Amino acid sequence: MNRSKLLPRLLVYAIILFVVITTPSPIHAAPLSDLFTAPDSLIVKIQEKVEYFFAFSDQQKIAVLDKQAERRLAHAKSLVKTADVAKIPALLKEYETLKHKQSELIKVAPATTLVNAEEETVKQQASIEDLKENLPEPMKQVVSESQITVIESMVDSIEEKETNSEVAVTNFIKEIKEVINPTSVEVLESAREIAPGAFAVTPGTQEVAPGSSQTSPGSLETAP
Repeated sequence: MNRSKLLPRLLVYAIILFVVITTPSPIHAAPLSDLFTAPDSLIVKIQEKVEYFFAFSDQQKIAVLDKQAERRLAHAKSLVKTADVAKIPALLKEYETLKHKQSELIKVAPATTLVNAEEETVKQQASIEDLKENLPEPMKQVVSESQITVIESMVDSIEEKETNSEVAVTNFIKEIKEVINPTSVEVLESAREIAPGAFAVTPGTQEVAPGSSQTSPGSLETAP
């Protein structure tokens, strides 16, 4: 970036950060830990803008977006522990937006970034499944919709980058399927529509122990 353009932007960030630190309220009314961890903290918002600004390559930007996405999930988990779940849908919406932005960058970034992004997305979906266990039913629906959007965004990136996209999508959905709870019917149904082959069962084998809840091939009904 041209130095003549870089210096004014750095000066603006420095001024904003100074104002944040020296302003006594309402910022300091929040718990001290939240000031430096909560995504809705002005300090964190400025920090994230600075992180993204200094991520000069697409690969670095993709990694920064994953870090920011995971911050939303971590904060959502902390809210569950304090039974303050009202903010969780907004956090998941921010997570969804960050992952979509990441997906667009992956399409123009080196192919190696896709593998890392897939792995991180699978881990994040596992984390979201843990989060959902402690949420009321109406909120679980909202979270599932966000999951579906993120999975579809990643599949879109895979289809854009991979030569043999059908196989690559199927493999990705298989990994997603491994971390999705069988009770998350909406998410599984969406994944099945994207890559039916990921749900194929080898004849004579059984995916789960007899008598347990399972998603049978070709159906989303739960076995007795």
